[in-house]
Amino acid sequence: MKFNIIIILMCITICLFKADLFASKPIAGVAGIFGNSPRTLSYSTNMESHLLNIIESTGKFDIVRTPTLRNELEKFGCTDEKCILRFAQNAGIAIIITGNFEDFGDNIQLTLSAYSTRFPYNSKIVYSAVYNIRAPRGMSTIQSTAICEENAAIFIADMLERFVMLAEVVEENNLECEFQKVPDGLYTLYRFDKDGDSTLRSYKEIGGVRVRNQNIVKSRSTSPEPGDFILFTDKTRSASIRYFYEGRKKEMTVESTSSTTVAVAILLTPFLSASMPIASPIFGYYQYADWTGLSLWAINAAPYLYLEASGFMNSPASRRDKNEDISRYTSTTRKFAWYMLFTGGTSLFVDAFAHQSLQIASVYGRPQPFIGNPFLTGYLSLISGGGGFFYKGWRSWGYFYFHLNNTLLYSALWQFSPHERYVDGHYVKDKRNNRNAAILASVYGTAKVIEIVHSLLIPINISSGTLIHEEFTVLPYISFDSSFSPIFGVSGSMRF
Repeated sequence: MKFNIIIILMCITICLFKADLFASKPIAGVAGIFGNSPRTLSYSTNMESHLLNIIESTGKFDIVRTPTLRNELEKFGCTDEKCILRFAQNAGIAIIITGNFEDFGDNIQLTLSAYSTRFPYNSKIVYSAVYNIRAPRGMSTIQSTAICEENAAIFIADMLERFVMLAEVVEENNLECEFQKVPDGLYTLYRFDKDGDSTLRSYKEIGGVRVRNQNIVKSRSTSPEPGDFILFTDKTRSASIRYFYEGRKKEMTVESTSSTTVAVAILLTPFLSASMPIASPIFGYYQYADWTGLSLWAINAAPYLYLEASGFMNSPASRRDKNEDISRYTSTTRKFAWYMLFTGGTSLFVDAFAHQSLQIASVYGRPQPFIGNPFLTGYLSLISGGGGFFYKGWRSWGYFYFHLNNTLLYSALWQFSPHERYVDGHYVKDKRNNRNAAILASVYGTAKVIEIVHSLLIPINISSGTLIHEEFTVLPYISFDSSFSPIFGVSGSMRF
């Protein structure tokens, strides 16, 4: 009897709650963002507020404020996922978001999940993400608030990009959707297999249609009937959210670089490159406690520093003094050593020092005057492998182009450096393969053009959060069979 009374009271409350939320647009709400430490309590409040404000700014939804929603949920002890989704469905809430913060010192892990009570989700998840957010202690309230707003915008943009909406065929082939107008284009038409009010009805594809101005103007394979529907996504709003918040963060954290600074940087290039083997590890990575950067530098720079040292220690001139043959390796390595000394080391110098500026900008610290300049981006990509990417904060791309550039350049220099033999008091050069030399030079030039264009198009990486749970992940795989012989391979996983 007591349980029945609670259910009746809950139903009455939901009816009154739903009446208060009567709106012309679908309703969205945040059931609560929770934290596991005193510091994350303020983050939780900020995140709830920003999620709702950004959702409301899309113009697709009306919202219910979190305190109102939480009070109704707590009144009946409705805190688990199933109960929250059942409440949202009964209250007519189309999108409901939950999440939590976990404090790990200088980093905070944020988990957010968005559910929809509408078809085709039927109270299933729309999008879930886990972010690792940089949050060093001692940040101001303005910084933490801005970080919450930034990551809320990223989540809403990603969610809207994936959010599938239904538009139903009504009389005269007109389409109706509760969220927005249907963009013009080609769509697949679906039909439910059977009648009824069940939200779990199965459906099938029955043809294709062309939509223009909310009307089906052309159909393929079938004649649309009332009750048929299309499923679609609209990425325009998602793109506009990203563009707005990325642009605003850049305005807040990146100062414009003066032409004088650019000119000085160009003039100093040979000195910066030459000092890289000492300056980068000691005054860059070590000084800023960038242990990840130091480890990557040690692994990736080692073979090229060896070639540079070898080129200067075993010069062709010293072999000529001894009347010894000059191998292709000696000649090529010498040329490559001069490249690494004057320009090739610039990219790793930039990585060591620009990384700290990018980190400060990522948490809305003081504006940084030496990052994000497009001319410097192109210049650094031109003179060194991956320089423009290190400058913008993309280490993975930076090291990719660093190795690609150095490998192609060394190979081209090898083709242009024939073996020299000492014969009868003078040196005779072996015949070189001009065709291979021209091919490698062309490949190197093409790769360099691609690198420069890519570096200019990629945005500056000053995001405070990193997505750590990807939708699709590829990982190395190792196992053992019954005879304990190793089996190597690649494994993939997809979240759905």
